[in-house]
Amino acid sequence: MDADPVDLRGHPWGAVSTRSVAPLSPTFDTIGPLTHHIDDARLIFEAMREPETGPRERQASSGIVRTPQRAELDPLAPSVAATFLASIAALSEQGFSAQPLVLPRKLVDYQSDTGAIMAKEAYDALRHLVDNPDLPLDPAVRSRVRARRRHQRRSL
Repeated sequence: MDADPVDLRGHPWGAVSTRSVAPLSPTFDTIGPLTHHIDDARLIFEAMREPETGPRERQASSGIVRTPQRAELDPLAPSVAATFLASIAALSEQGFSAQPLVLPRKLVDYQSDTGAIMAKEAYDALRHLVDNPDLPLDPAVRSRVRARRRHQRRSL
């Protein structure tokens, strides 16, 4: 029987630094592992919050790795898809079982919804910068964030 996902986000407690995270979307600006098992979440969380001290002893593990259908990878750059598939093969060699991830919608649909939420929140957070042409801001960033103003009135 599959376990429910474990979502352990570190920053609400200050355990994982968000120093290198550009603030953009309060809904999504969190750092932490998403796993199916609490032990895996704990190991990843500890690695994220500890300073790098050199190579660690690897622990053997096994489990299920859910992977999207091949057609879901088609939008990826070929090098990204190849790296992903190589990672899955490496996990399989270590005892993990790769099984299909079946979702009710396509991944691009989830990406679109997430993008809409982030765009609205980015405009909320940055409107004082993007709507003031006298402030220095990369024109491409200004254009992308301003284009998202329409999400102000749209509810998901």
